[in-house]
Amino acid sequence: MGKTMTLCVSPILGSKSSSKYERGWMEMTWRYIFWLSGWAGTGKSTTARTIVREYYDNGYFITSFFFSGGGGGAGHAGKFVGTIASQLAQRCAAFKSFLVEAISSDEDFGNRIVKDQWNELVLQPLSKLGAGSFQAPLLIVTDAQDECEKESDVTSTSALETLLTLGPTPFPGIHHKEETIRHLVRKAGGLFIWAATACRFIDEGGSLFGPDRLLDILKGDSSDIGPEEELNNIYAEVLNKCLGARLKQHEKDKAYEMLREALGAINVDAMLGGFRSILDIPKDPIRPVRLHHPSLRDFLLSSQRCRDVRFWVDEKKAHKALANHCMQLMSQKLQRDIYSLEDPGARVAQVPPENLARCLPAEHQYACRYWVDHLQRSEYQFHNDGRVHFFLQDHLLHWVEALSWIEQSAEGIRAITSLQSMVNSNNNHNLHAFLHDAKRVLLYNRSIIEEAPLQTYFCALAFAPRKSLVRRKFQEEMVSWIKICPQIVEEWSALMQTLEGHTNWVRVITFSPYSKLVASASDDKTLRVWGTVTGTAKSILKSHTDRIRAIAFSPDGNLVVSASSDDTVRVWDAATGTAAHIFKNCFTSTLTFSKDGLYLRTDRGS
Repeated sequence: MGKTMTLCVSPILGSKSSSKYERGWMEMTWRYIFWLSGWAGTGKSTTARTIVREYYDNGYFITSFFFSGGGGGAGHAGKFVGTIASQLAQRCAAFKSFLVEAISSDEDFGNRIVKDQWNELVLQPLSKLGAGSFQAPLLIVTDAQDECEKESDVTSTSALETLLTLGPTPFPGIHHKEETIRHLVRKAGGLFIWAATACRFIDEGGSLFGPDRLLDILKGDSSDIGPEEELNNIYAEVLNKCLGARLKQHEKDKAYEMLREALGAINVDAMLGGFRSILDIPKDPIRPVRLHHPSLRDFLLSSQRCRDVRFWVDEKKAHKALANHCMQLMSQKLQRDIYSLEDPGARVAQVPPENLARCLPAEHQYACRYWVDHLQRSEYQFHNDGRVHFFLQDHLLHWVEALSWIEQSAEGIRAITSLQSMVNSNNNHNLHAFLHDAKRVLLYNRSIIEEAPLQTYFCALAFAPRKSLVRRKFQEEMVSWIKICPQIVEEWSALMQTLEGHTNWVRVITFSPYSKLVASASDDKTLRVWGTVTGTAKSILKSHTDRIRAIAFSPDGNLVVSASSDDTVRVWDAATGTAAHIFKNCFTSTLTFSKDGLYLRTDRGS
């Protein structure tokens, strides 16, 4: 595939000669991957964005994808190939026509694994381009692959022509003597994030405080101090300076406490206005405050690095505080029929997005989704009739309704299951029993609550067993106009839940190793993979043209294989539902993997 060049660099120490070297690499006619490697904070992402902008403006045939683990599509490998292909199509009309042809000839391309999508949607159309179709070279820039949900998906697309380059980055916005700049470069120790933080910190001081801040930063001999220690020092300097020297001691103590809580949560707070050199604080108060760089989080959470106890954030205490804030927020906001629809059959799709944002703002949605995650990470001490128990007894159904409106009802089942595993049944029998009953209610009614959230108060309660703790607790929530109640059992039966979706006979089912997934095969020609904890369909696999006769999971549970009467055996990624391999002219009624997962045995052999 060509040659690979790996370079470990400190971007702020760049020079004119290195710039010539890097630009010379981009003009080479060979096929190269240029891999930029370095510590967090050395400016790899900033450099990549600079290169993309410069070469885009100069008319080069360039595409880019910047992964981000902060949620959304940018953290998913499934968005990678489509984004690259779309950008290429926008830059080259000839490529666009070949791409349309590829998509039209294979309507099932979306179910392919990333490597096959790369070959079909990028490499093959590129190979058909004639000379002069675009201005060489073709540059493809990717960044932060380690933040991809499944990094191996991206690294498997090994035909990337070029990956990353770099250029020298000066200190922006600082105009001082050359010796001062050299001193700052030595203090930075190769960390771009140090340079960026220093520049923002000095600039925010203005003409009145900026010079003093520069002198404070330059204090001390950096010759025997490592880059990480210099980063620790500047973060501590920013935190100390921005609290204000004119505060009285008791005011400072309160400010320190509020700051630890705010930094631990990264919530919008008026007191954070002076910390723009380390925090990205948007003008829109609705948008969340974010860290400029994750190294600040590492600094704050490490008692070895953040040696000032006034700023050190105890991670477990921070998560406990967040969990309590989430429960408080939900207790204040959540209620029955939060949209005031007064229609028990109202569907999720009927609620306009603006109503969702008004009745369940982003912070309330966050609280509904993640309060249990914070409890897990806080080593929370649970008690009968404690805060968690009281919250569930008051707002369990309101919380379930809210989750259903934001299409996260499966998250509720997962959260209740997690809570149940955290609570000791011997010491907290009442709470554990209530969680067990709540889980049974949610599992048994999952499908109808997902579709019509207000059925949480109707079918879910009406059909719960007479001795159900949830039914007894929320008896008053049941509607009075049901004159004749259905005949119900006294206790829960062995039936946990019903998985619905197939439209014909289900012939085969099998559990994955460790029983986290279950696959079902039907005469409707589909294979469905379900999560056993929540009962939700993880994927629906539709490529077979006849009924499915056999299915099996690989020993690691990552693959599921199906054999059909259409004489094909298909191997699928169990997590994503994408097709990994297709074996044609293979009629079999049995499928088993070898112990090492490398071979597949059928009744016709391996």
